[in-house]
Amino acid sequence: MTTSNPPSFLSPLTQQGLQGRWRRVTAPRPPHSYVLVLNALLQPTHAPFFAVDPHALLAPFECRLARLDVGPTMALARGVQVLLLCVAGSVGIGKEVGGHMMRKSRDK
Repeated sequence: MTTSNPPSFLSPLTQQGLQGRWRRVTAPRPPHSYVLVLNALLQPTHAPFFAVDPHALLAPFECRLARLDVGPTMALARGVQVLLLCVAGSVGIGKEVGGHMMRKSRDK
């Protein structure tokens, strides 16, 4: 419930100064903001239209991937792969040798 007058606890001078503003603040508002609706209606008519080729969006990524594939990053990746294979092989061989030694010690 809104009133058309400012609260009575304010001084008469303040009430008089707020009279017009109070009516604007307490006035019922429209359910939708007209500025937003107008903007939404005008956008399709004034926005520029141009077709975007998917290749145009992907080209920078393709260039970057191509540069990574031929540069020092690729050599580093190959080195890491070799290192991981060596470590995995060493772990596998160590496990087998350890298992073989355990079986031999149990058989004695």
